[in-house]
Amino acid sequence: MKTVEGLLRSKADTLVREMRAVGGLARARQEVGPDESRWWWYLDRTVAGRRRRRMLRWLAIGGAVVALLLVAGFAYRAFLAPSPEEQMLYQHLAQAAQLRQEGDLAGALAEYEAARALAPDEPEINLWLGVLYEAQGRDEEAAAAFARAKALIGDELEFLVQRGMIYGQMNEVEAALADAEAALALDPESAMAHLLLGSVYEAQGNFPRAVEEFERAAQLAQQAGDSELFVQARMRAAMLLQKAPALRQPLGKGQR
Repeated sequence: MKTVEGLLRSKADTLVREMRAVGGLARARQEVGPDESRWWWYLDRTVAGRRRRRMLRWLAIGGAVVALLLVAGFAYRAFLAPSPEEQMLYQHLAQAAQLRQEGDLAGALAEYEAARALAPDEPEINLWLGVLYEAQGRDEEAAAAFARAKALIGDELEFLVQRGMIYGQMNEVEAALADAEAALALDPESAMAHLLLGSVYEAQGNFPRAVEEFERAAQLAQQAGDSELFVQARMRAAMLLQKAPALRQPLGKGQR
């Protein structure tokens, strides 16, 4: 039987979303001034941190990682014994990721639709559906999926960053750039938005600008005390700096 604490934490996303209708937990905290030991007053921070960690993972995931996720998924199913619904959801998401890597976007879309039937309130699933619908020219369905994702996330900047990351994974560089720039217009000091913009520049082959954005993201993350984001941004910059010499073309005679 679940404890009250466990139940509240498991339903944190739903509770935070419902609290927005009356101004949100941040506003309520200003009025009440609860001590931080009363953790339930700070569930919005828990939810935001969880989403940020997912965004960081998205930026790190590449094709090779999909195979590792499938192996990890086997261990997860074998040893942690999730519910049948959770197992089915994971299978749909893992299959969708694999199909994306293989270029089967129609198949991936079908898997995400099946996943949404199991978890309609997961913002990431709705974002993937929006991007894939858009890729197939199904603009009305894309708009509906994006609107649903934005409502679930509840924050315009976070919505733009998350969608931009998915565009990046789909190699939709111009769309990712548009979302990164829109996010920075909302908050020029957003470390995640700078990290996204750096990823876009890297995809475009503009390595000097990418390094600048990664270093800016690291600086902002450090100022905010976000060690996880700081480390990732610094690693991204360092990897590019190591790679840059091998990418430089020898100067021609007329350039020396």
